[in-house]
Amino acid sequence: MASSPHSSSSRRDEPAMSDAQQDVRDLWQKAQDSLKVAGELLEQKHEDYAATSAYHAAFFAASALLLAGGKSFDAHGAVRAYVHKHYVRKGGLSREAAAAYNALFALCDAGGRGVAKQVPPAKARKALEDARAFLAAVEALLVARSIGH
Repeated sequence: MASSPHSSSSRRDEPAMSDAQQDVRDLWQKAQDSLKVAGELLEQKHEDYAATSAYHAAFFAASALLLAGGKSFDAHGAVRAYVHKHYVRKGGLSREAAAAYNALFALCDAGGRGVAKQVPPAKARKALEDARAFLAAVEALLVARSIGH
């Protein structure tokens, strides 16, 4: 992603970043790291862990989006509910992006244990695709808000 809303910069003319902006960047970095790890785990045929990491990539991305809007929740279900209410129903995130997040949430039972179990390779690949799609949709919103610029 060439123009990530959270890429580091050492330009002297940039205003100082607030703690909240730094927290958004940190969450976004966790999302990207989790996505990368999910791909690596899938290549190593660790489908359960890959799917779990893919879900966490989406969760961290959703958390970054919420924090960029001044909201923060610890519970995975609360993050999902807020994303749907304020970014899907009211506009911003597509139904396809929401469906990708929902599929990951369900696969990992994020309302409960938060870990995928006995995931076949095809479902793990789909989880990685869903996470990539969701992160791309969230990144577009963050860029539109000029978070980190």
